[in-house]
Amino acid sequence: MADPFSIVTGCVGLITAAGATTKAITSFIRDCRAARGDLTAVARELADLQLILELLKDDTQGDELPKSLQEQIDRIIERCNSVVKDIKVVLKRCKAPSGAIAWAANEKKEVEGLKRELTTYRESLSLTVETTTL
Repeated sequence: MADPFSIVTGCVGLITAAGATTKAITSFIRDCRAARGDLTAVARELADLQLILELLKDDTQGDELPKSLQEQIDRIIERCNSVVKDIKVVLKRCKAPSGAIAWAANEKKEVEGLKRELTTYRESLSLTVETTTL
């Protein structure tokens, strides 16, 4: 069941996960320079997501949002969490000595798809933040 407290808790958890994933991206870029362009865009998306989550967290503390909106926010946060975890899993698979080859062969396309998903969810949360401040 969605409530403002669960939204705040979800925001905090996702902010933490996004930060950890950004660190993993930085580490991977050091090992695989060819991934820099692609992963810089993902890192930017994560930074934008963190900012929106901070705003959403602040906006929902103490405010009573309609239940349907609370549930929608919770679902988006859960999906974002899943995408962020999936990005981290892909990076972990690429940590092996053949990581650069794996990145070029398969993982780059997977991360591109995950980034598109993340962008969609971030945009939805951004619209939600705008809605809650009206």
